[in-house]
Amino acid sequence: MDDYKTNDFNEQKKTDRKYCQSCGGEINKEDVFCPYCGAKQNNSQVRYMNRPKERLIYILLAIFIGTLGIHNFYAGYNKTGLTQLLITVLLGWVFGLGVLITFIWVIVDIISVTQDSDGVPFI
Repeated sequence: MDDYKTNDFNEQKKTDRKYCQSCGGEINKEDVFCPYCGAKQNNSQVRYMNRPKERLIYILLAIFIGTLGIHNFYAGYNKTGLTQLLITVLLGWVFGLGVLITFIWVIVDIISVTQDSDGVPFI
């Protein structure tokens, strides 16, 4: 009986079938309308939108702890934030070079960054 379930599962994976978003009936993947209930199918990929980030919070994070890259983590620019953090920590307090570099970078970020990493404008 286990072989039957495995074969049935494999057979189901091979077919181009999906389920209607409205009634749950099994339909072809290419169907635009469900043949059972007539509901239009959304064949595009589902995107989940996050709430837009606030520009004021971004700027305040940049002003107070920007040399650590926290404002970029907030906006979703994780690689940039990590780079700023590493520059500050590794070059850091040696002659203030790391802090100076990231401080200038923070000023540029405050002026030029107007959207998060997903392309959603700040509010």
